[in-house]
Amino acid sequence: MRYKPDTRLKVIEHCLKSNRRTYWKKREILNWVNEIHYIEGYDTISERTLSDDLRKLKKGGYVMERHNIGWKWKDRQESLNPLGFDEEQLRQLKNAVNYLARFDNNRILKDVRNPLRVLSRSLRLNIYSNPERPLAIFEQVQSDQEAAKFDILLDAIESKRMWLSFTYKHLWNPDLSGPKLIFPMQLIQWKTRWYIIGKTQNDSIEQFALERIQNVHASEAMKPKVITNSEYDLIDAGVGVNNFEGKGQEVVFLADQNQSKYLEERKLHDSQKPGLLQKDGWSQFEITVVINEELKMALLQWGDRIKVLEPKELRDSISDKIKTMAEFYRT
Repeated sequence: MRYKPDTRLKVIEHCLKSNRRTYWKKREILNWVNEIHYIEGYDTISERTLSDDLRKLKKGGYVMERHNIGWKWKDRQESLNPLGFDEEQLRQLKNAVNYLARFDNNRILKDVRNPLRVLSRSLRLNIYSNPERPLAIFEQVQSDQEAAKFDILLDAIESKRMWLSFTYKHLWNPDLSGPKLIFPMQLIQWKTRWYIIGKTQNDSIEQFALERIQNVHASEAMKPKVITNSEYDLIDAGVGVNNFEGKGQEVVFLADQNQSKYLEERKLHDSQKPGLLQKDGWSQFEITVVINEELKMALLQWGDRIKVLEPKELRDSISDKIKTMAEFYRT
């Protein structure tokens, strides 16, 4: 049975770190490795294979060679696998660190930035060579103040027993501003803005933009709300975060050739079915969503490249909006 290369390197590390001698001849290392292999039922390795392994370790900066003396592990404090993970766990950890490092600029991750860099060095991942130039940038919360709210909000959601109280400033309706109390369900990002979705005392589901929330506190002062799967489905059935009432309806619309290609790549909603090509080159799409203003705005943004067929109430509403817009531009 063959020994996996990465596991074989650990055997070499164990050999060179032992207290038997400071420097090891290649033949001595080979005898050590093959003895371990024999005991554990693995195939022995050749001197050529060992030479390849030592070159790999030397290139990684783990070992040093002194001519006519032998090989030595450079730093006994450094290890090939400092966390004690198996190969698959180590691979997954490296992938996770590598992925998160690409979003180094994001304020939400700022508290884990230093630990990530320590892990990166321990895992010998050269991914922070230019920390001021992240490889990827995604939509951020708008301020450090908003980012500071995330710990409270996420802890409350995860606890499944905490209520959130805060002061809210509504953008255009002062009557909707003031103190709020919700049982938090989910955080959603929509068009560069973060929202907290929660259930009120009277069981309605509402959304609040984070930048308009002040003085947020979490407590267990009240009995936790029960959140049903159908209520989470209602959130998923919406386009954006506007209106969590009613139920999903089937929406059918046509898209021209160019817009159809875009919609095949970027769905309007997760429920979207593959487009059906029509004789005129347009394609018919179907989605199942709660009809709200966000949906109407999403359809209107594509102008004459989209035509809504069903339901009639949505078709009529969009038609009325287009007529109103047309009146704005009449001379």
